[in-house]
Amino acid sequence: MTTISTPINADGVVDLDPAMRLASGRLALAQAIARRVTTRAGLLARIGDDPAWGLDVRDYLGADTDDRTAFVIAAEVQAEVMLDERVRGADVSATLAAGVITLTILLADSAGPFRFVLAVSAVTVEILRSF
Repeated sequence: MTTISTPINADGVVDLDPAMRLASGRLALAQAIARRVTTRAGLLARIGDDPAWGLDVRDYLGADTDDRTAFVIAAEVQAEVMLDERVRGADVSATLAAGVITLTILLADSAGPFRFVLAVSAVTVEILRSF
């Protein structure tokens, strides 16, 4: 699948590439997952899209940084990630520290498994990937 690239911009926001470059393969999938877990459910209903799409993990910032909260975040992210038709399997772990949620995501797509990490704060999203 090839799509318009949605990199993280200088302000830490997942947005369309102003040069309209394309992304494909695992980069496109990682960008889609980053959008999916940093978009509040229902936000896309305004444009006639799926009202249930998305989960904004930033809602957990400021929550207790205990193991239970990390487990809940990981479970919710894993369920959301599995809704992408390109994902064959997923294993997600989450940590909360110093105002940052770090999501380590092991995905399986049609080419097999790969891992990437998302660091999400109140103002930035960073994809740390190792395809």
